[in-house]
Amino acid sequence: MNVSVMNRKSVTFIPGIFRAQHVDDNIQKDEPFVSEESLQQYCSLFAVDGVPSNIREDPYLAEIIKFSDEDLDNIAQVQNQRQERQREEEKEIEEKEKAEKKANSKVDQIFKEKAFYLKKQCPVKIPYKSSLTHEEHAAYLQVFLRLKKKSTTSGAEIPGYDNFLRLQNRVFEEQVNFMKFSHQVAVLELQAYNTIPGVINKYIDEYFQHRCKRASKYKEHYTTEQQIPICPLDHEKNFGKLSFTHIGHLLSLGTLPLIMIPHKLGSYTLKIDETVSERECRAQRMVQDRNVLNDTPVSADRNAEYLAQQHRANIVISTSALKVLADNHGPNFDKEWDIPVEVKSYMIKDFSLQADPDGNQTQHRVVYIDKPMPKKIWTPLEKKQLFFKKASLSHFTKIMRNKMFRMAAPAVFRYSETNINDYDATSRTVAEYDDPFLDLTDATDNDVFGSESLEKRKKETYSKKRKANNKTVNKSPVSAKLSRLETDKLPVPEGKIQEDGNPKVNSQDDTEQETFDESNSKHFLDSLLSLQNSLLKPSHTPAGNETEAQKDKTSKPNRSQPRPWTNKLTTNWMNAFEPHLCPGWTGKNVHYQLFSLGPDAGHSNTPLRILVRSNLHGLSHFKKEPKKCKTYVTSTKIENQPYFGCEVSTLSEITQQWIQLLVRPNTSLLLFRVCNNSGEILMTEERGLSEILKDGKQSHVVFCSSQPLATFYAVFSTVLRQPTGHYLLHHDPNTEAFIHLMKAVDPDKETYLQVYNLHKAYTTVSVSTKKYTAPPWASIDTHILTPFHMKHMKIPATFPMDNPKKKLTKAEKKKVQSRAKSKKSLQDLYTEKEELSAF
Repeated sequence: MNVSVMNRKSVTFIPGIFRAQHVDDNIQKDEPFVSEESLQQYCSLFAVDGVPSNIREDPYLAEIIKFSDEDLDNIAQVQNQRQERQREEEKEIEEKEKAEKKANSKVDQIFKEKAFYLKKQCPVKIPYKSSLTHEEHAAYLQVFLRLKKKSTTSGAEIPGYDNFLRLQNRVFEEQVNFMKFSHQVAVLELQAYNTIPGVINKYIDEYFQHRCKRASKYKEHYTTEQQIPICPLDHEKNFGKLSFTHIGHLLSLGTLPLIMIPHKLGSYTLKIDETVSERECRAQRMVQDRNVLNDTPVSADRNAEYLAQQHRANIVISTSALKVLADNHGPNFDKEWDIPVEVKSYMIKDFSLQADPDGNQTQHRVVYIDKPMPKKIWTPLEKKQLFFKKASLSHFTKIMRNKMFRMAAPAVFRYSETNINDYDATSRTVAEYDDPFLDLTDATDNDVFGSESLEKRKKETYSKKRKANNKTVNKSPVSAKLSRLETDKLPVPEGKIQEDGNPKVNSQDDTEQETFDESNSKHFLDSLLSLQNSLLKPSHTPAGNETEAQKDKTSKPNRSQPRPWTNKLTTNWMNAFEPHLCPGWTGKNVHYQLFSLGPDAGHSNTPLRILVRSNLHGLSHFKKEPKKCKTYVTSTKIENQPYFGCEVSTLSEITQQWIQLLVRPNTSLLLFRVCNNSGEILMTEERGLSEILKDGKQSHVVFCSSQPLATFYAVFSTVLRQPTGHYLLHHDPNTEAFIHLMKAVDPDKETYLQVYNLHKAYTTVSVSTKKYTAPPWASIDTHILTPFHMKHMKIPATFPMDNPKKKLTKAEKKKVQSRAKSKKSLQDLYTEKEELSAF
């Protein structure tokens, strides 16, 4: 090797580097390539003071060898940290690039997806063309969708973002002009807004008359006790800190229909015929069994009454009542409604540590808020919305006579299984809730829709039945209420039977079932009394704190999506009572959820405990997806201008959708956008609570959840202070921003200045229809892309594009010309309207 080349960079020789490994490592003076002089100069082993000459002569290296071991360790540590940061930065950049690439691929996939779209033509000639070319529309939408898919607000790194910003002013200006044009079209189409098919009118009349009959079940006369503000003053700013927190699930009964999600390639039209009325009439002709939940108000629901006492609930309310209380907005406050209320008081034993440790009886007051009475005045769109909601349930839900869709329940429950096509009482047979589907236990594996878990549960159920058949349980003469429900022997539930014969709750498997020793069944009442001290006490957890059930749930891995019946609170079902049941295999179901409403944890006031009774519209079943099932509630939105796009959601719609999901944890909303008067489905959206709140923040909605929560707190707190008795929450346009709390009175015994007659108010034969004098026009939502916009790469709420590159055939040109001739211009239509108004 050339010496000059070697001297360009310092080299430290290693003995034996040029020899075979098997040769002795002792270095000889006469070995080739290595001399004694070179060893002393370049190798520290042979140097005089351990520092080779080449290092000593280099000023930089001479300084380095003076460093102590501690300094060298610090240098190495800093270097390692620098390298670690560099690796993390490289990893972040790589992950960011992957996420960006994934988002871009999703956007590209959206445009490539095939989906059915309605071919709706505007009824008038569109006098303008879009100022943007087809390429500009496509470029704008590419960036627009990428921004929607991004988690951050910055989009500077998105390709084409600068061009997107340059196009924004032109797009916004065109959208403003398009909104003016769509409003002009709505004014000319006022008759379409007011047109109601006769089938829908007939159904609404039947609906109204059937629900007006409930008025006779309540007290007749009421007088005003006090007024409750809808928007209460908040001088201390406590209402802004209110929270509505889910404490836990208590009970679910009935069967869940299978709901079918509309396919993207499918064309769907809701039937406008007698199907909905026939389905409603069939449900109304069901046998009125006092043990069955069939149009049962909350105040007469024995399950709700028992659960309210067990879990110290202050308010028991239905979902529909919450929606009516929340959906009152200024400045007019013109909605009219009546909500019956009953205040009850109970003497219950309190075993909490804060109260008497001996469990002395304390007074507990519960307010039951029933379903609102039906609306007296309906607008055409309200009639269509209700009808199409019922029609969508009839079209997309199917009652499956399969154990997979039946809710499990405590052993004390029984139900009467009725044939769907036969409502004769003689056809009913007694059956048990022994199916394995919706097991309401904390230890249950939630993924019960797979074939493997289903087979496993069938085997477990079979083994339980075999054990139960080998044992007999004698009935106790003192359990009179339970005997009315059980005509044959009590099955022995799961759990270990203690040697001393005392019945105890199985602590290992929280199945809401009890264990009875057959030798001590004659002492049933004594056993119930002795067991009360060992049962789980109702939770007094304030809002925001975790219950024990929540802690157990979070500590266990959950391999599937949470469902409404998870986070269950244990109930003391040992106190035998006569429960209400859902009619078998009718698709009816009921769920009881416990919530807390109150200020934050730092406030001295105790949160109110709210027991909400609700139902679910359907359960999806996906065989090929990781999430095997989802629960849904449905809603419909009438689209009056489907040829332009989707209309924006109103404040009232956002409020009702928010309530629907607020009281149904882990549930999705399936929103059907239905064309006015035709029943065609423009598109279907699946929405969650976060998406609804995001829509509510838009400038045209300005929804704030603190306002309805403040109304709830004011109403609940006021009614809870009233003596026991029957009340009525009344509102009409005359009461404006106040709710009148009325108390039931007897005019024959006392004289009152003003008395409201509830029975007389709901004796009308038909519904009053308030027709529109001006169209209830809503602007086109610029954030929602219909399948039409996806297909043609068109920006929502813009005029038609002029695409010179597209070549039309003679037949297509002739078709376009004939359509244009059949349409009238805005000026012609305004002239016709003025001529008609002159007559």
